[in-house]
Amino acid sequence: MLGRVRGFLFQIVPLLFFVSLIAFILTDLLPGDAAIEKVGLEATQQQLEAAREELGLNDPMPVRYFTWLTNALQGDLGKSLRSGEPVTEVLLRRISVTVELAVLGTAFAVLLGVPAGILSARFRAGWIDAVINFLALSGMAIPYFWLGLLLIMLFSLGLHWVPPSGYVSFTEDPLQHLRLMALPTMTIAVAFAATMMRQTRASMLEVMTADYIRTARAKGLSERKVVLKHGLRNALVPVITVMGLQLGTLLGGAIITETVFALPGLGRMMVDGIFRRDFPIIQGALLATVIGVVLTNLATDALYRFVNPRIN
Repeated sequence: MLGRVRGFLFQIVPLLFFVSLIAFILTDLLPGDAAIEKVGLEATQQQLEAAREELGLNDPMPVRYFTWLTNALQGDLGKSLRSGEPVTEVLLRRISVTVELAVLGTAFAVLLGVPAGILSARFRAGWIDAVINFLALSGMAIPYFWLGLLLIMLFSLGLHWVPPSGYVSFTEDPLQHLRLMALPTMTIAVAFAATMMRQTRASMLEVMTADYIRTARAKGLSERKVVLKHGLRNALVPVITVMGLQLGTLLGGAIITETVFALPGLGRMMVDGIFRRDFPIIQGALLATVIGVVLTNLATDALYRFVNPRIN
């Protein structure tokens, strides 16, 4: 166990260092002047020079990166150029919304995609299989922003079931919170569920032709037990792999989804930071996103051994 953890750290620490470097360089190459964003267009030359000195913009880029990285390792990601609020505090406030959206979207995708994939494999080449595959391919082809707008038109403007956008915390109004999160969850989960369905179907079709499945049937086990206990458990390993990879895509979809539905999450924070040229906000959001993807991969690795203990 200790060796596995050590190996993981040897892989993950250089990756985080490399990604943080790329994020810093890309942010540094964005057009605009951080000093102007801090003091405004009407500032005097003396005020601009003082702001550049305060932000360290007069230092070479390697020095600025080393300073930023050293502070980041201590939990200090700088302050917003617009509001002056510490980036770490903004992240902690915003990231809970994105995490909730990702968890709800994943749960919805799994509950919809895995049973649909099992059903499609069970009735292969039949009309049920054709309908499920058509819906899955349609879900994978629809862009996030278009699907979000369609859901708003149908459920908000047409049926008046839920509000079109906005956010209320769960502690403030639980029912309204769930109503506001319903459409973003559906938006972000549809393509994910479609991918899960396709992978589950392919895995089940492969597993159900294995020798141990024929042995289980020969023992007189019911088809339900053969499919769910013997087939699904072994088919879930590649499904979990796809799920872990798709969670990174899910975070990318959260940027669009949070913008469409005006959710105050990490994705919306990144978009606002880009439009406002708030470079510390952008760097903090990028770093938090990368760490989220890394932790997701770690959780996926742990889930392998939970589903199938024989995997080392």
